[in-house]
Amino acid sequence: IRGALLAAGAKGLRETEGVPYAMQEDEVALNAIDAMQSKLGVGADGTLWVGSCQGIYRCGGESAIRFRSEDYPATVAIMGAHGSTYIATNQGLLRFRDGEFVRYTPNNSPLHDQHLVAMAVVSDEVWCVGYESESKGKHISAFDGERWRLLMPGVDLPACAIEHIHIDAQGRVVVGGGQDGGVHVRGVGSSEWSHEQIADGIFSPNVYAMSTRAGTDLFGTHMGLFRRSSDGFEKIRDGAFSQLEWIGDTLWAATSWDGVFSFHGDCQGDVGALDVQEYDEARAGHSLSNVESMAAVGEELYLLAGQKFLRVRDGVFSNVGA
Repeated sequence: IRGALLAAGAKGLRETEGVPYAMQEDEVALNAIDAMQSKLGVGADGTLWVGSCQGIYRCGGESAIRFRSEDYPATVAIMGAHGSTYIATNQGLLRFRDGEFVRYTPNNSPLHDQHLVAMAVVSDEVWCVGYESESKGKHISAFDGERWRLLMPGVDLPACAIEHIHIDAQGRVVVGGGQDGGVHVRGVGSSEWSHEQIADGIFSPNVYAMSTRAGTDLFGTHMGLFRRSSDGFEKIRDGAFSQLEWIGDTLWAATSWDGVFSFHGDCQGDVGALDVQEYDEARAGHSLSNVESMAAVGEELYLLAGQKFLRVRDGVFSNVGA
């Protein structure tokens, strides 16, 4: 409808409008960051960001700048693209650039749905997945920093519950979610989607996370960690894997209940040859039963487990800012 009105001469919304978003700033110690119901992400300049119900934190050194607003939007995801840091929230999309925030909502921009549930960067576009009422009919608002476009279900998107978007080793767009036991894949330059079943059987795995490294595609599901091969999908490890992050040649994978694992070696080779290290509460010295978010910055891994904000250096877990 918007396209038809614009074609007929309607003025419409300026494509890059948005509105400045006022935030109060103060500096806090890293150990003062509220880790409850928070999300981690890496900004456009490679710095660690934390989004929580008490504010949005930009970390640096042993302190952080806390940005607070009056309405406290809940953070869904944090990513960097085309020189800006983007924070997806349940009250619109925030863009941080040159020290200032702008918020995009359906009232001031072509953003389709302000209650965002996921975000991804695809070919330097920020893809914003809205909540909407029909789980298998989600629209995605794509923003390249200057212009918006709307991806439509049944036309641009597969009919599935979209929770994750990824670019695989072949440069294809991969959409993962729950309820259908696999992922949907669209080839480069194609408009057709194919469905790939991750595991056969009565129980189909919900896809929680996806990652690609050295030509290997990895999938974290509630039935285990899988890799894609020429013969289909092969399970690497049992467990409900919800977070995947790389540091050098080591894959760090967090589960919902069984702690954190590291996998070092050739993920394309023999699974049995991988150096697998398991970190439970006894080994890590911290409860790792509920890792909500994880991010890698340089040689360090950061994770939020319950109400704890933890850092991992060379396999040693410690409280951030301790």
